[in-house]
Amino acid sequence: MVIGYSHSKVQKHRVLSYNQLITFVLDCLDRLPIFSYSEVINQFAINQRIMAIITYNLITLNGVIKMITRQHTYQLAKRGKWVCPECGRKTFVCYVDTNGNVLDEGVGKCDRADKCAYHYPPRQYFADNEGVGVPRHHARATYKQTTPTPPSFIDNDIFQKSLNHYERNHLITFLNRVFGTVAVDKMIADYFIGTSHHWSGSTVFWQRDRFGRIHGGKIMQYNPDNGKRVKEPHNRITWVHSALKMPDYNLRQCLVGEH
Repeated sequence: MVIGYSHSKVQKHRVLSYNQLITFVLDCLDRLPIFSYSEVINQFAINQRIMAIITYNLITLNGVIKMITRQHTYQLAKRGKWVCPECGRKTFVCYVDTNGNVLDEGVGKCDRADKCAYHYPPRQYFADNEGVGVPRHHARATYKQTTPTPPSFIDNDIFQKSLNHYERNHLITFLNRVFGTVAVDKMIADYFIGTSHHWSGSTVFWQRDRFGRIHGGKIMQYNPDNGKRVKEPHNRITWVHSALKMPDYNLRQCLVGEH
């Protein structure tokens, strides 16, 4: 790749001051499609004229490039969440520069790796916007707008059938011994605690919203003697939709007791 410096110009500026060298490299960078530090290194590696000047002036190439490209380095923000353009949930982490400035609200990664997995990196953003020589805050993303997938709900019959057989429920039998049946019965009624047959004596905690819709149920097995969760030989915890093998179930949780 030839940037446009003639041999005579290279010879003329063989001995450069530190500031002159930086000015020279910056001028070269303006002519290159910069997406990452490694790509800048590759661009310089194939341009012998720039390499000759850098080498002759005994300036470490890596040090110069790192200093100049610090302002072009982007990483996922360590705080703050945005609405994901793919799934519509507020689980999106944007890419920010070294000063914490957001590159674009559509450039980032969704935290819901198992459900959404949307990722629009800076490299693709600049490629889509042909960002060579264009101020970064002027470019706009061209990511695909999609309609969020609606939440799934558990059938009310499944929910109602779980509200019995408390004599087999390990957690309930333990709580009855500690607090008495009156207090425990009130708790069951207030929070719609159910019994599951997925594991012997397991408990299901339903997530029911204020409209009466069942978003999901978390199944846990407890030790009837001490009231602690069973974690051996493995953690006994799962979801109702997983236990019932409901395909394409879109779990969108609500608060337990929201109803």
